[in-house]
Amino acid sequence: MPSTREQRVAALEREIRELTGSLPAHSVPPSMLMRLEDLEAELATLTAASPEENPDSE
Repeated sequence: MPSTREQRVAALEREIRELTGSLPAHSVPPSMLMRLEDLEAELATLTAASPEENPDSE
């Protein structure tokens, strides 16, 4: 069963995909860009944390 961290990472990746897929080609609302930046920052924090949980490092 995936850990809570893995579930959050998957949820963030899914939300980022959905948001980038819905960005208009022109005149992107600042709020959408801010949300994308927030999601990407949280994802980066989670993926950088706890390298011992990375199955590839064993």
